[in-house]
Order: sequence, then C-alpha cells, then structure tokens
Amino acid sequence: MEPSFPLNQPPTCNCGHTANPQTVNSQNPHGHVGRPYFHCDDVCHGGKSKFVSWNDYQGIVEGNPRCVCKFTSRMGINNQTQQQWFHCPVGRCRFNEDVPDGYAATWRDGVVGPPGYGSYAAQTGPRTEMGMNNYGAQLVHDREERRGGCCGCLVM
Repeated sequence: MEPSFPLNQPPTCNCGHTANPQTVNSQNPHGHVGRPYFHCDDVCHGGKSKFVSWNDYQGIVEGNPRCVCKFTSRMGINNQTQQQWFHCPVGRCRFNEDVPDGYAATWRDGVVGPPGYGSYAAQTGPRTEMGMNNYGAQLVHDREERRGGCCGCLVM
C-alpha cells in the first residue's frame, strides 16, 4: 500500500526523533514556496534543521522503482547540477538510486495519488526537487558534494 499525502503521522528522522511539519517559506529560491515538508531540529544535527521528507505527491511517478519500504519511490533533482535520483517517498528507508539515462518520466509526470489530485507542479507551476536524508554509508561521500549535507541530507 502506498503512503497517502498529506501524511497522518510525521515520519521519524534517522536520528530517531519525530520530524516536524513545515511549509517552504516565500524566500525559497528554488520554486518550492508553499510546499509542505518535514524536518528535524534535534540537537544531534549541530543546531541546523535537517530535511526529512516532502509531504506531497510530487515526483512519485508510476513506473519509478520501489524503495526498501515497497513504496513507489520519489524522483528528486538537484537544483544546482540537475542530477536526478530516486529515494523513499517518506524518508523512512535508505533507498537511493540514480535515475538512468533515457528514463522516460520526469519528476513532473503523472503522480501516484488519489483520483483527481494531479501533480504539485501542475497545481503551482514547475518545480525542482531537493535532496532527502537517510542514505546508506557507501553513498554518503558520493552525495556530499551534490547535496551539501554531511550524510546526503539537505541542510535548510
């Protein structure tokens, strides 16, 4: 069974604390203004807010691979490099896989969601998706340059 957004229960950060709901503020330079997400403010993150998961259907495209949780993965894109990858749609497992060259869908394409929901991009205009947390140790170093966080997370 796929997750239903908005999530009824906030996800748990990989540090073990419950993530907090938030909405992207009007200062966001990447076109995510108003988009719902979860973050963790626990002191274990060095006083910085750690991104945990988006709280919408954006980037969850039918045909994306399944994550370890057996959910259809979310497609993300790095705002600076345009590198695309698949990751757990709720930030729960450590699934992370690069989008193969020539993959037909984009993160804007048809989303998995309730009938008539439509994509977030269709509702509010084009968007790019930012990085997620919970990557495996082998991918941490690889993702560090692309995402800027110590463990592949997005530091807000």
